[in-house]
Order: sequence, then C-alpha cells, then structure tokens
Amino acid sequence: MLNDLLASIILFIGALYLYFFEIPDIRVMVPGSNSLLLARVILLIVLICSAIMGIKTLAKKDKKLKIGITINENKKKFLISVGITGLYVYLITILGYFILTPIFFFVFVFLL
Repeated sequence: MLNDLLASIILFIGALYLYFFEIPDIRVMVPGSNSLLLARVILLIVLICSAIMGIKTLAKKDKKLKIGITINENKKKFLISVGITGLYVYLITILGYFILTPIFFFVFVFLL
C-alpha cells in the first residue's frame, strides 16, 4: 500500500513539474505550432492516472493477500528474466530488432 501511494505521489509531482516548468521552456522550430500538444496530453493523462491511483490506494483497506508463489520461485523467475533480457540485448545486433523483439516479448510474457 505504501509503495503504491509513494509511486503515485512521485508520478504526480514529476508530471506536474514537467507540464508547468519544462514544457514552456522548450523552443520549437515554428512559433505558434502545436508540436508539444501530444506531450501535454500525455502528461495530463499521467497526472489524472496518478491521482486516481493515489485516491484508490488511500481508500483501499489494508488487507494482506495470500499469494501461492514462494520466494524461491520469485528468485528463479527474476534470474531467468534478467538472463533473457541480457541475451536479448546481446542478440539484437546480430539478429536485428524486428526479428528478435516479437520472440523476446512472447518468451517474456510466457515466463511471467
């Protein structure tokens, strides 16, 4: 619960900072163009979603969930995912992005 609340606060503050302090300072090639509209829309979506996440976290009662996965299985999956990611980074220059990425996604989703 604390992690979700902390993440929502960090996202909210970061998006707020970027929206009001960084975007106005960006210079565009053509004055008056709407080239930063997509960035503003995405930051507004992040602001709204992080606020919703924070409100839901505060409204949620602290219930502990019972998960059937043991710590050993989590460590095993973590090590396998790190190995697969390292192999992906190594092989991307050999096989190429478009060939290797779908294979990587399929294997990673299957693992998780």
